[in-house]
Amino acid sequence: MQIALYGVTANGNTIVELGSRMATDDEGAAMATPFFESADLDMGPAAYQARLRRIAQSVVISADNTVRVSAGVDGSIQSGSAESVALVTTDGPEQAIETFPAETGTRFRVRVEVTTYGGGLEFGEADLLLVPRRSTVNA
Repeated sequence: MQIALYGVTANGNTIVELGSRMATDDEGAAMATPFFESADLDMGPAAYQARLRRIAQSVVISADNTVRVSAGVDGSIQSGSAESVALVTTDGPEQAIETFPAETGTRFRVRVEVTTYGGGLEFGEADLLLVPRRSTVNA
């Protein structure tokens, strides 16, 4: 039984499937979903609390794919604010993924999982919108 393998190009942000499209390991169990996580981002050394309002990720596709975008807050991924986005070629090759997680914390990161890989998926620049909070009480 073959194992589906994914790689990342050295000079770009492209996830490439290597070999078979099978999504199981040698024992027939489901393989882990390919993903990447950004480094932590914070508001500086004073560690102010902020609210993550928006995640924007640019992508270039050549086939239909589905990704799930999750926010990481203070060291843990927040599955409750995860959002799945279908990327279809009829919307054009260059697309933008936008999610609005509304999570509060001091350190933030982004996790992007490729849940359905159809081929040709390249990740570009990403932006996070952080709004500083004046109070540490969640509203």
